[in-house]
Parts: sequence; C-alpha cells; structure tokens
Amino acid sequence: MGLYLERQPPAPFEVWPENWQAAELFGRMQRQWNVGPRGPLGLRYEALPVPMRMLGIADDDLDTFDALRVMEGAALEWYEQRRT
Repeated sequence: MGLYLERQPPAPFEVWPENWQAAELFGRMQRQWNVGPRGPLGLRYEALPVPMRMLGIADDDLDTFDALRVMEGAALEWYEQRRT
C-alpha cells in the first residue's frame, strides 16, 4: 500500500536496581492486556504466574507486584493522553 510509519526509538531511561525485577516482569507481560473499545483497561493478572515463574519471582512478592501495578498505571495514563 505504500504506507510508511515513522518510528523513533524510545529515549534511554534508567531503572533503579530495586525496580529491575518489576520492569522485567512488565516487559514479559507486554501482550497480556485487557483491551476494550477505547483501548487498554489493565493487565491480565491471571497471566502473571507464568512470567513470574520464568523470572524466579515468588508468588507472594508484594513489592514486585506493587511496582508492576505502578508501571501499569503509568502505561494506562500514557495511553489515555495519546487518545485525547
């Protein structure tokens, strides 16, 4: 069709060591979003056990889960800003 999308690589960013595990988990969940007519609604938490097990994250690691939820919230805000 001759359609070309210009994509720029994301700007580099730093991940603090205490957030690295959650950032890895967030990256592994990239295709596990619940999506509605207006876009993403949130991560599919029922899919979490597989990447957690692969990364060696304990099921009861609340710090990593809480950090994942912060990243999820930031991603949802980003999507919302792009939609308006």
